[in-house]
Amino acid sequence: MGKIHNLFGNKENDNNNVENPEDQETMEWFDISGKKIVVTKGQWKNEILPKMLKGHWDNANNLYDDIIHALEDGFANEVKEAAEHLKEIDEIKERGYTALGITYMKCDLYDDAENVLKEYIDGYGKTGIILTNLAKVYYAQKKEEYIDVLWEALTLDPNQSNGLYWYASIYRESEDEEGFISALKRAAEIENSWLPQVLIAKEHLVKKEFDKAKEIYDSVLEKHKDNGEALTNISGDLGQSGYINEMIEIISPIYELEKHSPTPGLNLLQGYFQTRNYEKGQALIKELMVVQNPELRNYLVHMSNEFDKMRAIKEVKAEDGDVKINLVVLDSPIWYYNLKNPEWLTVKKEDAEKIGLIPYIDLTKEDKPEAEVQAEDGVGTLTRTIPLYIGERIKFCTNYDENVVIPFAENFGPIVSNKEYNQVAFKQISKKLGISKLITGSIAMKNTTLIVKNYIYDAIKDSVETVIYDLDEECFGEDLNDMVKDVVEEHLGNKSENSSYYIVPSNEDIPMYISALGQQLTQTFIANKYLKREALWGEKGMLNWYFNMALQNPSNEVAKVMVAAGIAKSKEYGSKLYLEIKKQVIGLFESHKEEKYSKRLLPYVYKIYDMEDEFNEIKEKLLSKETDESFIKWLNSL
Repeated sequence: MGKIHNLFGNKENDNNNVENPEDQETMEWFDISGKKIVVTKGQWKNEILPKMLKGHWDNANNLYDDIIHALEDGFANEVKEAAEHLKEIDEIKERGYTALGITYMKCDLYDDAENVLKEYIDGYGKTGIILTNLAKVYYAQKKEEYIDVLWEALTLDPNQSNGLYWYASIYRESEDEEGFISALKRAAEIENSWLPQVLIAKEHLVKKEFDKAKEIYDSVLEKHKDNGEALTNISGDLGQSGYINEMIEIISPIYELEKHSPTPGLNLLQGYFQTRNYEKGQALIKELMVVQNPELRNYLVHMSNEFDKMRAIKEVKAEDGDVKINLVVLDSPIWYYNLKNPEWLTVKKEDAEKIGLIPYIDLTKEDKPEAEVQAEDGVGTLTRTIPLYIGERIKFCTNYDENVVIPFAENFGPIVSNKEYNQVAFKQISKKLGISKLITGSIAMKNTTLIVKNYIYDAIKDSVETVIYDLDEECFGEDLNDMVKDVVEEHLGNKSENSSYYIVPSNEDIPMYISALGQQLTQTFIANKYLKREALWGEKGMLNWYFNMALQNPSNEVAKVMVAAGIAKSKEYGSKLYLEIKKQVIGLFESHKEEKYSKRLLPYVYKIYDMEDEFNEIKEKLLSKETDESFIKWLNSL
């Protein structure tokens, strides 16, 4: 059983309180099936812990784990008898004697602790761990020889972190940092040592002296590359010091689960997450999943979901400067994201040619600087939503596949240029994205009419086709649909028969639909931590927008998908507004159960609203009828 320790720390009893603090503090633990259980500290001490000790009384490994967890939670007196029993039955004698010695110290029984540790030495000889704990006993008893005993412990095992940190800290107190480093250097001279060297390297990292630290790491790993503790310390120190890419470069070629345990792998996993490396992150999660530990598996499932959110939202380029510029690639419709990667909801195209789309140029801002950050409104929205709309039409109505690339200033928002592209720029962008065709354009305004130029660049022919349309305010939807049809069907060609749920929005619905795409884009960037939540305004209006669109278009399943995606994103970034429309959303999905695709999202909607009974009931019903393997896999992952 794995247990997460006291969430609020240990507190002394206050007899003046009416209620016992142990009845207020909560603790989490996992039963043997992996189910998380929350109990009060009092329940843990008085009910669960005694049962665990009794159940593990003759199992030394489990009993030792119970004792150590209890000591960490402040229950030394409650496990003293168990620790005395463990010493008698444990075949790993050092472990049993150490656990009892520590338990006696936690109970302030220092003479008893000294006696049991000396008993081990008399019977089995000196070890680093036993002598370190004996030094602690002497220190508590104010015996000066504690420092000599501690040094002797390090000569036997210079890599035990408990003793080494303590030894170096003693000299830091008396001789400042110079004494600390000198103590580590003395320990580093002991044969087979590696931890003192790693701690010295850590000091170099603090001073931003990576090259010096790297030299030490290379030396350590040359001799100790199979040591999991060494990899754990090195990877952890590099990650905490901000050297994420360097940590991955050093650790990833060496790490093997069988040799090194899960811990350095988890540090490496965090590195992949920080660098948004979806492929390697998911591969490592799959490798770590073989470990039979409920707490670890729950964490890995969480991380897998986090990686899934960035699956197709990938950094392409980061420029130097005060503002970090990122390009993200969307390889699915914007309303696909944050639905737990439902592959059944999109179109699978094996080896399909990719069409790249980038935001259009805003020529209504010609008097502004070359590029600026814009909010989701007006022409600024259209520069992004037109590519999003064309992209999904390509996805569902042709044999091509799409990549929509959106540039934005990290923590600020999308960036829109007001300078026209030339053919050289098209060629450079296509090469950067690795695509053979690129679509972009420009938007200008004359009175109440938008003049949209669409550029279709063929990288193989190095040629550009231009499609110009006037989008009149009074017939905007009709004009936009005509333009997109012209670009997608007439100029790209390669039309396919759409056998899925996707329906091209009607001319009347286009203004509302295009706005919804822009709102989904903003929510997606915030939910996936590309933008801060402070950048979001009008969220309640967004959620109601999707909902009203679904009500007005009962036959359009995409509108209902947008509702599910909108509330999922809202919950993901910590909003509570999605809860305000819970009744309406549940009613919407429950009243359209006959639809082939959007009805499949009802289990996830239940999950979003923590309706576990309803979720389990519909899950069981769907699994008994469905044959779509991709849907079954998705449903089981929820």
